[in-house]
Amino acid sequence: MQKFQEIKEILQSELEAGKYPVGSRFPSEYELGYRFEVSRLTANKAVNLLVAEGWLERGARGAGTRVKACQKSFKGQILYVGGLVLSTPNLSLEGLYSQAYQRGYCVSVAAPPDTALNSYLATAVASGLFAGIVTADYFWFDDQVPGLPVVYLGNYHSSGNHTALHYVTSDNAEAGRKMVEAVTARGYHCPVIYADYAYQLNERVHRVEGMLQAMRDLGFAKPDRRLFVSADHKELTKTDALAQLRKIRHDFPETDVILCISDHLAIRMFEALQEAKIPSPQKILLTGFGNFEYISGIYHFPSVEQHLFHAGVAAADLLLDIVEGKARADEPHLHVVPSELVNLEYIPRRESK
Repeated sequence: MQKFQEIKEILQSELEAGKYPVGSRFPSEYELGYRFEVSRLTANKAVNLLVAEGWLERGARGAGTRVKACQKSFKGQILYVGGLVLSTPNLSLEGLYSQAYQRGYCVSVAAPPDTALNSYLATAVASGLFAGIVTADYFWFDDQVPGLPVVYLGNYHSSGNHTALHYVTSDNAEAGRKMVEAVTARGYHCPVIYADYAYQLNERVHRVEGMLQAMRDLGFAKPDRRLFVSADHKELTKTDALAQLRKIRHDFPETDVILCISDHLAIRMFEALQEAKIPSPQKILLTGFGNFEYISGIYHFPSVEQHLFHAGVAAADLLLDIVEGKARADEPHLHVVPSELVNLEYIPRRESK
């Protein structure tokens, strides 16, 4: 559980205990930051969850936050099973929390290790507490939760002989294709792709597929050889980025844009370019994917906004429509959240060759 979620749980317990009477002023995010020794941004995330669940309400600018409720009656409870290490799934979780609350449901969160997943799910089913499950970062477990609808959140809706019955996805392949088209339209003639090893194991494969297909459609020579994959399976490092940069410049000396399949990879490659004294974007442009908090803005990367908060909202709606009988549980349901290219103003135009 991340720090802002721990703070939210503590504050919710205090609200339930009546520490803050209904209508009273709630501590400011600066006060909460000082109390819990965290940044204002972290405190803000905790408060946002409490607002979304109906415990607090924000006043007009400068009026502060007031206590709205000390207890709430819910129709039922849904379970979110997913990774909590990165902020990316947490954006979806915030959307899930918000929409579930609006529809009268509370959300429990769990992130069991893979080795304990089956036993955790068996306990969850036996408890009878949950009306359904939304999951991200885990593969198929429909058969482990008989009687409970499962909505998969992400781009890994099919694998081997299994296809998810209900899932919400971003159109990452389309966004990858559009990014290649965007840089090509601005005069870049030698693109390559930089991917981490994990892309082969999760939803990032769709980003790569979209980029490669665009290169084929646009007639780039040797498109499949334009994919360079990290050799470091554990973490993203500048050392690996430098090694990949050397390979890129050896195989494609005229490279003028490196399409990174995540903003974090773009940072590592930016550091590698600095180490190699190659100016960016003047010599080699970098693009990211994910529009991760502040990264693309600080580093001036063109990136892809996946609208993950809205994906969480869509997942809550799909699951609760099934739970409430508004959608059939035995029919497949797909919701695609459109992605969007952002920060394109950071792409300098070049003379086409």
